[in-house]
Amino acid sequence: MISAAHKALISSKSETTPKSFKMTVTTTVIDTAFTIVAGNTGAYDATVIWGDGNPDSTITTYNDADLTNTYSDIGSYTVEITGDFPNLSFTTNANGDFVTAVLATPVGHDNSVTNFFRAFYGSNNLTSVSADLDLSKVTSLIQAFRDCPFTSFPNLDYSATTTTASAWYGCGGLTTFPASGFPVATSISQAWRKCFGLTSFGLITIPNVTNAKSAWESCTSLITAPSIDFGSVINLDETWRDCTSLTTFPANVFDNTACIIFNNAFYNCALTATSVNNILISIDAAGRSGGTLGIWGGTSAAPTGAGATAKANLITKGWTVTTN
Repeated sequence: MISAAHKALISSKSETTPKSFKMTVTTTVIDTAFTIVAGNTGAYDATVIWGDGNPDSTITTYNDADLTNTYSDIGSYTVEITGDFPNLSFTTNANGDFVTAVLATPVGHDNSVTNFFRAFYGSNNLTSVSADLDLSKVTSLIQAFRDCPFTSFPNLDYSATTTTASAWYGCGGLTTFPASGFPVATSISQAWRKCFGLTSFGLITIPNVTNAKSAWESCTSLITAPSIDFGSVINLDETWRDCTSLTTFPANVFDNTACIIFNNAFYNCALTATSVNNILISIDAAGRSGGTLGIWGGTSAAPTGAGATAKANLITKGWTVTTN
């Protein structure tokens, strides 16, 4: 049932696309006070429908007193935010633990939230994000889902997202990540760091990413890296560091990269000789000088044949190259 306030809001803004964000809030004790935590950015002009029959709340500031609702009964409630709500930012606040699911954006609606900076960081009971969540106008995913207990995550629309830095950092239960496109993002730094359960990773497109520092650092269950084009990346420092199960790395990945920062990029991995050779040959093919490359520690093999030749070529071009 759409409330009168909700109908009025949509009617008053009939010249624009209506906006909505929905999530499930679950309480386990009676008289639970739940507060939606917002960030101090942008202009707020929103209505919150609490899902329990209590009056809707009109929100005009990020710290509006009406962002709190008391649920008298134990249960799960669909909370809907309509209108302009620039930044949802629970940021390890205990209120984030009441959020158990992020729901689909209603058909014909834009997302009320356009900035996911620390949106659900530390929301310890958030296990589900709908594949129909509209992120098409969301600019920032910095720490958006950090430390959430996902086991899987959908392929969403990241067409406006400029950074995913630390977006899924510490999602230790995440076992797979789908093929995804990040067409305007410039940073994926630490995006999947410490995703300890991640065993497979889809092919992602990152045509404008310059910073991939520590993107998959400490993904200790990751075995095979996909053939991602790192052509625009200039920082690959510690990107696969401590990926202790990583054995397979494809050829030609770095053929077009301008990057010379590979400091400890492959420290403490388990790369085969073929994979080590693939890395060295590809970086050598890029033709850059004066870089630093670390493929050492762990159980990674020493380079052989053409890989050993590529290592020597890099050293001649002023690189510092460390291998087992």
